[in-house]
Amino acid sequence: KLAREAFMREIVAMTKHIVGQAKGFESDTIPGDFATLAASCPKCGSEVHEKYKKFQCVNPDCTFGLWKILAGRQIEPHEAEALIRDREIGPIEGFRSKQGRPFSAKLKLSDAFEIEFDFGQGADGDDDTEPPDFSGQEALGACPKCGSRVFELRNSYICEKAVGPDKSCDFRSGREILQRPVERGQMQKLLAEKKTDLLQFVSTRTRRPFSAHLVVQDDGKVGFEFAARHPAKGARPGGRRGAPAMRVLGPHPKDRSPVELHDGRYGPYVKHRAVNATLPDRERASDLTLNEAVALLAAKNHPHSRPSAAKALMPPIKRTSRATAPAATGKVATKRAAGKPASQPPAKKVAVKRPAAKGSATKKTAVKKLAAVRRKAAKA
Repeated sequence: KLAREAFMREIVAMTKHIVGQAKGFESDTIPGDFATLAASCPKCGSEVHEKYKKFQCVNPDCTFGLWKILAGRQIEPHEAEALIRDREIGPIEGFRSKQGRPFSAKLKLSDAFEIEFDFGQGADGDDDTEPPDFSGQEALGACPKCGSRVFELRNSYICEKAVGPDKSCDFRSGREILQRPVERGQMQKLLAEKKTDLLQFVSTRTRRPFSAHLVVQDDGKVGFEFAARHPAKGARPGGRRGAPAMRVLGPHPKDRSPVELHDGRYGPYVKHRAVNATLPDRERASDLTLNEAVALLAAKNHPHSRPSAAKALMPPIKRTSRATAPAATGKVATKRAAGKPASQPPAKKVAVKRPAAKGSATKKTAVKKLAAVRRKAAKA
């Protein structure tokens, strides 16, 4: 058996060991099958090794390092080598924004040796650089905002007046919208007819595909026009409100508007304008008359009406039960007796009276009686 002092000494030693490991833990010391990049460090010329989270220079005095996960995408060793060697790679796909939207971009190594995204602003005329030369290109059509020519660039379709330092228009439409490339022919149709064919896109919120047309809106911007949805097979168009009536009972005596009989979700009901009244007896739907429907609607409109009062307005329906059916003929009875004995009527249940629960008063009386009996026995 271990003594208490020895046990506590071992507990203290184990605690110090765990705390020391936690304090000295470094994520990049995790062992693994990591590579050594062929490209040297652009800052000091030393080797660059792949670690758990970064591509890190081995020189302890150098701070150069590249994160392996960038915008939700892992940078592979060969991509890191090309970025260090050429200072630029891409465009690369697979990145995701903070809103979860996928995008592609170039990666550049800045003068401070940090990774930067390059979305091709200069090539698409977003900055103050020299505007692109459109002299050798064929225009796709007229700009819906200013009437100038629209040309195709690397990442977008853009108005010629929306590039360069002297911008006078802002029309632009991406060559890829919601993971759907917009072909040159579709953009030409959009500019000419203000509407494309029915295209397939993928929602960034639900990740589900949907169909829509690209259209030119009133403000000149490009938007969606969703395809009309067809009702499911067997569904009634428009739901309950637009469903046709089962039967028109006739005109209402007050305003001559039609009183209709409908089949609703919870059973048949009569309708007059905006007032609906449910039938108390579903079996009366086929025999319902106009006067009965008017009475139901009147009870519905009455502020103190109750379902029982509405039910009383309709005459009861005669039902034929098996108990009142005419007696079977002798032949049928004989045949039934020969085939199977007639079932005996169920025995009557005899109610058994249970003794009432005795309260405290009953117990006291019993105790007194027992004491009196004992006294008499003692005297005898």
